[in-house]
Amino acid sequence: MHQAVQGWQTVLYFNKFGYEGRRYGEAVESYLSADKTWSKREAFFQAFTELWIPSTFFGLSCLILYDISQGRASTGDFVFYIQYWEGLIWPLKLLSKQYKWLVADLVSAERLLVLLKTKPKVNDKEGARHLGPVKGHIEFKNVNFSYDPRQPSIKDLNISVQPGQTIALVGTTGAGKSTILKLLLRFYDVSSGSIEIDGQDISDVTLNSLREVLGVVPQDPLLFNASVMENLRYARPSATDGEVFAACRAAAIHDKILSFADGYGSQVGEQGVKLSRGELQRIAIARVFLKDPPIFILDEATSAVDTGTEGEIQSSLDVLGGNRTTFVIAHRLSTVVAADQILVIEQGEVVERGTHRELLEKEGRYWGLWRRQIGGGLERGESKSAEKEKDGDEE
Repeated sequence: MHQAVQGWQTVLYFNKFGYEGRRYGEAVESYLSADKTWSKREAFFQAFTELWIPSTFFGLSCLILYDISQGRASTGDFVFYIQYWEGLIWPLKLLSKQYKWLVADLVSAERLLVLLKTKPKVNDKEGARHLGPVKGHIEFKNVNFSYDPRQPSIKDLNISVQPGQTIALVGTTGAGKSTILKLLLRFYDVSSGSIEIDGQDISDVTLNSLREVLGVVPQDPLLFNASVMENLRYARPSATDGEVFAACRAAAIHDKILSFADGYGSQVGEQGVKLSRGELQRIAIARVFLKDPPIFILDEATSAVDTGTEGEIQSSLDVLGGNRTTFVIAHRLSTVVAADQILVIEQGEVVERGTHRELLEKEGRYWGLWRRQIGGGLERGESKSAEKEKDGDEE
């Protein structure tokens, strides 16, 4: 039921309300069946317990009375043994009634113990140092990485980025572009090689100090179920209203937020469900602007906005990112033509690198991608125009 509610849009798109209802009904039936079986066993156990109590009392009483009649025990012994029996029987009776809940608590405790014993795969090394002030010089040196040892994801990657440069990663879906940036964020540790920021290996610095200097706009940003202002201030809780407004203006979202019913106090819903994807992306960009880190990471940050808004955001990025190192992942090649260096990634390897003009002159893979996106559209438009002219001539 939780998955059905969380994925309500998918359920709606495929009109599977009946299917999810049946699945939920089957789960409820399974639970009721198990509960019925347990209830039968519990009733049998309780009946046995209720029968056992008078039976043990009667047996103990007969035994002591027999000893009294034989002169081996006194009346005081009878009282003592009955009190001793009562001290034992009532805790056992209470335990038998609470057995079901005790077992459930033990199972929950076991699951919690497993969770608490789980250790993260990426940790600070012993003696890891603080990264300190960052200029933005980043180097990937012979980096190799794989999610599955049988299939490498990144192969012998070498990238050198000078402070203030913009590096674009382009290529087909699944080529490894996002993985490269996840390695920079240390979501995973490299299999071999190293990644350095200002000459410091990121595996030798603390995770907190590393991620403090990185500002990320993910491809699918998620917001908390809170107000717009609370979500924006998450990047820097100490930010003033003026600073928040300035960041939103830079991300071309300030006027849109003011048009909401409650302005910056508007609730965005769970995971930002009340906002469009373009609004989500612009709020995510505003959060990064508000954080003001020395290194920007933009993963398809403007894929859901129109070209006019994209131009405004790009202008803001040019101003704010002038002295910041910026990594950009883009499928829309028109957004990276001004990058200082464009890397074409294919199956985890850099197959081409250079500026936009240099790569077009090579007429390689980048040229092919550009031609399909830009030139191909123009050719289709020209062919349609030619067909219309031909039809007009025939008429």
